[in-house]
Amino acid sequence: MSVNDPQPAHSARPEQSGAPHTGDDTTVKVPRKKTPHPIFHSEIAICWILLAAMIVVNALREFGVLDPSTRDMSNAALAWFTPDRYVSLIWIPIYALLALWLVCMGNTKQRRKKTGPLPVSLQALLFIVAAVIQVGWLLAWGFNQYWLAILAAFMDTILIYLLGYHTHKKDTSIWGWAPFTLFGTWMLLETIIVFVRVICLAFAKSGDINNTAQGVCTVALTVVILAVGAFMRFKFHDWIFGIVALWTIIGIAFHIMDVSKFTGVLIIVVATIGALITYIPWNRVNGHLSKLDTTTTGKKITR
Repeated sequence: MSVNDPQPAHSARPEQSGAPHTGDDTTVKVPRKKTPHPIFHSEIAICWILLAAMIVVNALREFGVLDPSTRDMSNAALAWFTPDRYVSLIWIPIYALLALWLVCMGNTKQRRKKTGPLPVSLQALLFIVAAVIQVGWLLAWGFNQYWLAILAAFMDTILIYLLGYHTHKKDTSIWGWAPFTLFGTWMLLETIIVFVRVICLAFAKSGDINNTAQGVCTVALTVVILAVGAFMRFKFHDWIFGIVALWTIIGIAFHIMDVSKFTGVLIIVVATIGALITYIPWNRVNGHLSKLDTTTTGKKITR
């Protein structure tokens, strides 16, 4: 071969061609990393904006700007099934956990999975819809659209639980279900509370409200909610529902203490019994008692 003859194409050095060499003189194409659709960056921003909107609107409600009960219900104890003001502090851990969840979702690759034809993740879609409805029911309540507010609050509760269910499938840790169990439980109780307040307001406009009936209904609702909390604890290992229920019920007891001390004390007693039933580790206690019983009955009597 002459010195001036060009070298064959296959003799080119792999490092000059910029592609890896496999040994059989074939070039392997390195696939480019797919960059996520721009909307996957904007969906997180939308979620943050809606979270901020929820905080602002809810703060307006808590300070009385969007709370018509301060105008329509002159008697603070008109609706007995209403918690004290301090119970609303539960919004602080709710929003903190939601913010933490958004940070985690922004760092995970799960958000890059599209939802059918929509270039958005299912988690973000559910959160956006739930946040919009959350703001909507607060505004409806503030503008005296009570039944619309109750319907929107109920729908929002369902969406929050759906979001928690879907998130828990992706993340089985406590951060995958705790934010939405806390949020959903409080929204469920909030829906019941505003429903009772609207019913009491309707009765107040037509005449006096029977205190005995209010006391019976309040105690009955307390028992039902505590029973649901115990069911969630033993069936689904959800211990957050019961804690939120106890937090709310104790607030209700303090709220009506000036009106009916007997009912307030009775609710505290019922809540204490419910807490013991729900959170005592009965499996360990029952196992320990069974072991003691076996040890006692299995002993041989020696004379």
